[in-house]
Order: sequence, then C-alpha cells, then structure tokens
Amino acid sequence: MKKRDVKCSWCSFVSTIDSHTSVKKVWSMVRKISGKQPSGEAHHLKLNYTEVTELSDITNTMGQTSANDSVYCSSNIYTSKFQAFRSQAETQQLEFESHNCETYNFPFSADELYDAIAKSHDTAVGPDDIYYQMLKRLPSDAQQTVNCS
Repeated sequence: MKKRDVKCSWCSFVSTIDSHTSVKKVWSMVRKISGKQPSGEAHHLKLNYTEVTELSDITNTMGQTSANDSVYCSSNIYTSKFQAFRSQAETQQLEFESHNCETYNFPFSADELYDAIAKSHDTAVGPDDIYYQMLKRLPSDAQQTVNCS
C-alpha cells in the first residue's frame, strides 16, 4: 500500500470513530495499515471430516479433545504408585475461605500504580481490551481516576 493511500485510509477511518467505536476495531485498523497480520482468529475446525464454524463449538471441541487427551495420557504415562497418590489427593476437599485480608486485596497508592504502569511491557491485551500503552499515555488526572476506582 502506498504511503498516500495509507494516510487517506487512516484519515477516513479516524473520521468514523465515535464514543461507540470499540478499542478492538481501532487496533485492528492500526494492524491492517501497518501491514501486520490479523491476530489469528479461529475461523473453522474440522472434526471427523465435519467443519465446525461456530466459535463456541470450536472452543468446546478443543476443550473436549484436550480433556480426552489428558485422561488418556494420565492413565498411560504415570506409574501406578503416582496414580494411587493422585486419586487419594483428589478426594481431599480444598479450603477456599477468605476474609479478603490477602496483600493483593489491599488498596494501592498512586505511586505504586505509576510504578507498575512504567515497568509494564507491551503484552497481549486482556479481556478489558486495554493495552499498557493506553495506560502509559493517560494524563495524570485520568490515572488518578483509575487509582480511585
């Protein structure tokens, strides 16, 4: 794509952005213009010569296959002594009681927030569609709002 075409395409796209435009859509356009490949979305899967196209069906199929493989492998590669130990351990009830006094539940200071953002690296976006670069470029009053929430 020629530089002028990229600029026109970007300007055209930017003019369509409003408060309802998703972050995902903006980053998708940035990737397209920069020539990077899409994020590798799953489009289809074949199972027993049948094409699976719905995302929920794809994930369920992959999960079931993984579970089946896990059961198969665990019963074939581990010693009988280990399997006996695992069976006994899996019968024990786990305690998940919490009074929210763990250190990760404590409030954090603005300095801790700024330090964490400054030390962060560009990684894959999470389910909130917020990239570290977005947080790094927030004005200080916006960062203060993030810290208060």
